[in-house]
Amino acid sequence: MIELQAASGLARHVRKALLALAFCAVVAGAGPLGSKADVNTVHFSTTPGLYPAFAPGISDYVVRCTPGVPVQVSVANSDAADTTTTVSVGGQAPKAGAFTTSVGLGYSQGFTVAVAQGAASTSYHVRCLPSGFPSWTTQRPGTPQAQFYLVAPSLGSAPTSWAIVYDANGVPLWWMAPSGTSRPLDAKLVLNGGRPDVLWTDMQAGNVNVGPAAEEHSLDGSFSRTIHISSPYTLNPHEVQRLSNGNYLVIGGYNKTGVDLTPIGGTANATILDDVIQEVTPTGAVVWTWDAFNHVGIDEVDTPWRSTATAGTGVHDVFHINSAVTDASGNLLVSLRYTDAVFYVTDPGASASPGKVVWKLGGTTTQHDGGTVLAISDPSCTGSCFGGQHYARFFDAGDGNLYVTLHDNGTNRGRAPRAVRYRIDLANGTATRVEQVTDASVPSASCCGSAQRLPGGDWVVSWGANPVVAEYSTSGRVFSITFSGAYSYRADAILPGVLTPDMLRSAMDTRYPVASDTQPPSTPGALTATAVGSTRINLAWAASSDNVGVAGYRLERCRGMYCANFAQIATPATTTYADSGLVANTRYRYRVRAVDAAGNLSAYSNVAAATTLRTG
Repeated sequence: MIELQAASGLARHVRKALLALAFCAVVAGAGPLGSKADVNTVHFSTTPGLYPAFAPGISDYVVRCTPGVPVQVSVANSDAADTTTTVSVGGQAPKAGAFTTSVGLGYSQGFTVAVAQGAASTSYHVRCLPSGFPSWTTQRPGTPQAQFYLVAPSLGSAPTSWAIVYDANGVPLWWMAPSGTSRPLDAKLVLNGGRPDVLWTDMQAGNVNVGPAAEEHSLDGSFSRTIHISSPYTLNPHEVQRLSNGNYLVIGGYNKTGVDLTPIGGTANATILDDVIQEVTPTGAVVWTWDAFNHVGIDEVDTPWRSTATAGTGVHDVFHINSAVTDASGNLLVSLRYTDAVFYVTDPGASASPGKVVWKLGGTTTQHDGGTVLAISDPSCTGSCFGGQHYARFFDAGDGNLYVTLHDNGTNRGRAPRAVRYRIDLANGTATRVEQVTDASVPSASCCGSAQRLPGGDWVVSWGANPVVAEYSTSGRVFSITFSGAYSYRADAILPGVLTPDMLRSAMDTRYPVASDTQPPSTPGALTATAVGSTRINLAWAASSDNVGVAGYRLERCRGMYCANFAQIATPATTTYADSGLVANTRYRYRVRAVDAAGNLSAYSNVAAATTLRTG
């Protein structure tokens, strides 16, 4: 449910303008002799089955195929009188009417079903899912504002290693995985000199606090760079940002000894995992470093988290940083989960008061740097308010006010997670809730999550330790992806105008090209011809085999006892054919050969002959 408590105004400044989506159906004119022909009357199915089921308005599909086992494609036309609309499957010769053919695919490879009727045409795209790809379901009860969703379902009971781009029909169009045993955690689309890249952090063995580096790749798989935090810090995979100046914002930690944890019930000489944020150049040079311990007091760890922060005898994770972003002036917005608070920090690279906390949203009433602790006006909570929040972000509504959005997990608060937006009034020291999103099907979220408010008003939420990524309008859900056994730490909504389906398909085809097939099928065997009347002869033969798949057969015939002028009479997809309309008491000779999807022809079978029966 979305609650609106104040008008947000029209957004005047957004990074990408929303493009209007237009759908058009191209209908061909009347065919020969007035027969109706329409590319939208063609439909197809596959074995293994398509996801989703075929619909004329959906252009992209996936199948869970097995390499070496061809995908069977069955094409039909609901307009039985239409003989002019043709269909080409996987680059094969176009055919009219109903037919079945096969296409050989390896993991992540794809093929196109091209439908043509005169000047009108449309194409559908089918791709084979790789082994280990997650299972999911999709619902679309409304019209999403996002065009694509980038997710990484790398957590849960059945985690995967894929960063995936889904379209607004819930179809994955692009995917990629880190090399080795790493898994992506924070995945997002970034622009690298105008070129869309995918940037993600690697986590080791599912440890969300430890990662070797962040990786950036172009869509076609080309490696852009690895982003590291400087020594002696260890990269924390919760967050990575590509800044407008081409540098990167990374977070990390190090073991700080001799820390007094008695204010929160711990020992007087403890070792903590202190949190740091750095701006680094693409070559790894450090621009600045911000250290949480220097600006946030130990007593700012919120009461519900103090036993967690002081448990055990090892290194204590006291702040637990999970997000950091900058505004246009280089100031930071930092989320420290165990403080139940978000901190606004001056530019750590500035000459005056670098890295100083200006205000604090949520958490305790103390602030080590003397920053203003904002008074929160929120019907859903009192006091420190938040429960282990994630994904704190600035939001520009274009009305001159400062807004902050975040995913409030509600951890330790006895309430469901929510996406929430606050208006910050520093002059009066207040933060007023103006918008909130909850979902009745998501009662709790022990960790993780993101809440992205789109310029058009919708929200895209990854519901923490839940398998649901969904988009919401003011009337409720308009789209959702639900994984089985996995969940995505975050979801990055991609607006129209940034990517196109063709860009994603082309990138996948570059990474997973379909190899040229030059091997012909085996020779059909044991061709037999049997006369069953004065005008019909039945043919049968043993099936051919192929390294990719047999697409069909070419049957040839000649007339006469010793004829040799064979001509093709049929292209059956199966290994039988009834040749009718023949002349009584006449000798016919036959031969057949197989053809594959690439057009490779086998050798001819044996010649079989039969004589039609006499009449009377």
